[in-house]
Amino acid sequence: MGYLGLIRREDFDSLLKFGEIVVYNYVQYDFEDCLLQEHTELLDSLMDNCSQMSYSFEFVLLRFSRFARKKYVSIKDCEELYALDEDAYDKISLSVDRQVRFSKPIWIDCFRNILCKRAGYNSLKGVENLWGIIQLKSKPSKRRLFRDVVLPEYSRIKVNHLECTGYLSIWTYLLCYDRHENYPRDMNGYFMDMVHVLVNFLKREYVLSIENTEFYKLVSKDENKDADYKKLCRLLKQKLPSLINKIPEEGKGDFYKVAPIFLRLKDIMQSNGIRNGNVYEGKTLEAFLEGEMEIDQQAFLKAYYLLGLFLGGINTIDKRTKTGNGLFKKTD
Repeated sequence: MGYLGLIRREDFDSLLKFGEIVVYNYVQYDFEDCLLQEHTELLDSLMDNCSQMSYSFEFVLLRFSRFARKKYVSIKDCEELYALDEDAYDKISLSVDRQVRFSKPIWIDCFRNILCKRAGYNSLKGVENLWGIIQLKSKPSKRRLFRDVVLPEYSRIKVNHLECTGYLSIWTYLLCYDRHENYPRDMNGYFMDMVHVLVNFLKREYVLSIENTEFYKLVSKDENKDADYKKLCRLLKQKLPSLINKIPEEGKGDFYKVAPIFLRLKDIMQSNGIRNGNVYEGKTLEAFLEGEMEIDQQAFLKAYYLLGLFLGGINTIDKRTKTGNGLFKKTD
């Protein structure tokens, strides 16, 4: 029988320095300490009452026997300290006093699952924040696919620092894609990226180059080097229908249209950020996005949704909150 508290790493330093700390986030259990590992519901409860964390080493689990006084835990009643995951254990081990009973994590899988859920929530907040910039009545038709299939896959890969390989959604391959080739930073190049994603999906692994593909050879011709979005879509349909036919059912009809727009938006937003006053190709953010939407509204809606999932709430919060509401003053 005892207590388990989730505290910030700095609070543990205060415990060592002052001999006691206030612990607000804790659970009580009535079984032997050796059975803790079997009760993952304790970590679920603690994490439900914990703020978002950037790194797992920001928090530690503290096992103690009792409260010395209201909310205060004395160092003499503390029994063991646990890291939340292996990364946190390696990091904290470098600085924690060797006399402290500091143990390896006991709920690694549970903690990772919680982080995946939090990552998914953060991605959906990104969609919500971006949707606040442009008020649209219509929504992308594949929201359920993105939310129920793609988002769990994408979150698991991000949280566990995995490579995007194996039998995953083609949209997951798109979200995880990073350009390593020297493709041009224009619509031609974003279509090359799209084909690269498709080849990755078909091979179930990251391939180094698509220079040997028919599409690459086609768009590299002088007459196609400055092709715009609509011309490139036509080229694909007219010259390479077999390539489009390789797109799986979940992306039939629109993957080759959505992916280049998403990749262009991603590239520009990562370079410029989403901030009040920033200029996007000589335009305000709203004007830029409205111009992009005119190219292909249905494809844009899906690409914009995916952009929100990719950027997440952390990278889109500025535009959503700094409008004279709540904590922030209104900016001109």
